[in-house]
Amino acid sequence: LSELTGRPILSRPCVDTAPLLERELASAAGLGFIAKSTMTIIPAVGTYTLLGELLVDFELPAAEPTKSKCGQCTACLDKCPTQAFVQPHVLVARRCISYLTIESKAPIPKELRKPIGNRIYGCDICQEVCPFNASSKPRPGDPSLAPFEHLEFPQLTAMLHLRSGEYRRFVKGTALRRASRAQLGRNAAIALGNSGDEKAIPPLIQALKNNTSAMVRGHVAWALGQFKTPEAHAALHQAMNTE
Repeated sequence: LSELTGRPILSRPCVDTAPLLERELASAAGLGFIAKSTMTIIPAVGTYTLLGELLVDFELPAAEPTKSKCGQCTACLDKCPTQAFVQPHVLVARRCISYLTIESKAPIPKELRKPIGNRIYGCDICQEVCPFNASSKPRPGDPSLAPFEHLEFPQLTAMLHLRSGEYRRFVKGTALRRASRAQLGRNAAIALGNSGDEKAIPPLIQALKNNTSAMVRGHVAWALGQFKTPEAHAALHQAMNTE
């Protein structure tokens, strides 16, 4: 750009690192259109993209915005587990599983815990059901972006008892660092409560007694309440009497 303009350019690159309306900018630049899910759809590519921007100190010619091609499809709206979309293009963030499990540091509302299911960090259902992401051929992936082996099937019970050092090793080099140890424990408790697996009861009881986070203990108590066994009910009764 400096060569083209004949002068030094003041610039700042941004890739999910600054408070910019990235999707609006992408639409205005003609890269794609904003779907009913509020995601940016790039024709022939879909929504699985990472938007990047370069802020510069001079005007650039505008592009023709891409028109929406969602048509009558409402798959993303209909399949949302927490019904976070109140209408096309309008997402209530505080009902979105990605917000609840990653951004929110508060207790998760009880009415939204069952719909979360076993998701402990984010949700991609609105993208998974989008026809623009459907492909008959597997798309090539960069090996450097392959999943970490220890994160493909994490042990939820272990996440209830992560010590500081274990937490740092668990999230090292990943986006999981955005969620604190207490947030991950909270999310794991909900997933275990929704699992229906009674093997989760002893670790949950231990967490109810020993976890230092009141928020985690509160979600563990909810999880135990999802099991109808005498062991789970006795632990809850004892905890209530202790407090």
